[in-house]
Amino acid sequence: MELEQMYWSHWYLQLPRKLASAFHKQGIPSGYWLRALTTVSPACVEYLEEVIGLLWTGECAVFSFKTGGVSRLPMEGSLNVSLKPLECDVFTVSPIKVYCEGIEFAAIRLMNMYNSGGALECVEDSTATDSSGCSKYIMHVKGRGAGCFGAYSNCKPISCSINLKDEDFNFNDQLNLLTITIPPRHNSSWDIAICY
Repeated sequence: MELEQMYWSHWYLQLPRKLASAFHKQGIPSGYWLRALTTVSPACVEYLEEVIGLLWTGECAVFSFKTGGVSRLPMEGSLNVSLKPLECDVFTVSPIKVYCEGIEFAAIRLMNMYNSGGALECVEDSTATDSSGCSKYIMHVKGRGAGCFGAYSNCKPISCSINLKDEDFNFNDQLNLLTITIPPRHNSSWDIAICY
């Protein structure tokens, strides 16, 4: 049985971030256990460059639902994918943009939901001055639904809040992965403010 008969890939574009999914076809005969080997690339997402806009670094954060890992790839870069029969993975491809003070940021998704790209509605940036007169740079991510929100960030934020209430966050400096838990009380809509 040829690899093309065992594997299929489906990509679709969803604003404000780019969603990509790769699935392993489930039509492998019983007892025939082969791995499907392929690659995932931002270049595979049709019309990606047409909707990215300004400030793009030329690279994307690629999140794997299966592993929970994030890879930074150039547009023509690729990530090797290996799937066993009856396995699948969903990849979210988010353009990394450069904002004020050299902050590189890409909103990824609600990470614990199988296909949660539609939960994110918009990403905006702003500046504010605190009580001591210091300027802060703020990334606002608006969306809906509860769960673990993830974003690529090249530096650790100072603080994070959800609907103006300070919340704990985690930052994995190996992956540049920022995660914030959105409690069920914010299930209808939320505005995450990430302060740098």
